[in-house]
Amino acid sequence: TAPSITQLERAPARALCAQQDLALLAALQQVSGWEPAVMMEALGQQFGYPVLAMAGLQGLEPDFDLVAYTDCAQRGLVAARDATGQAFLLLSDPFDGAAEDWALRR
Repeated sequence: TAPSITQLERAPARALCAQQDLALLAALQQVSGWEPAVMMEALGQQFGYPVLAMAGLQGLEPDFDLVAYTDCAQRGLVAARDATGQAFLLLSDPFDGAAEDWALRR
């Protein structure tokens, strides 16, 4: 299992955000020193989200009827479907609750 992102790691990451104008996700990556795959697993565990590897992502098709391309680009997310038609919301930054809330209200 992946390590957890604790409050101890978030505090220095938030300070780094303020100092270098970074997103929290980028700052956590720097502070933790974890490989990207480890960070993804930890985030998946923290938020209760499934984590898709590249092969899983490549099996999805964007659905710009659900969320328009321009909205996806502006908000850092993509609505997609798998081969069975199941919809997924892919987030570039799980700490961006405003973007997730916006997409889920659509």
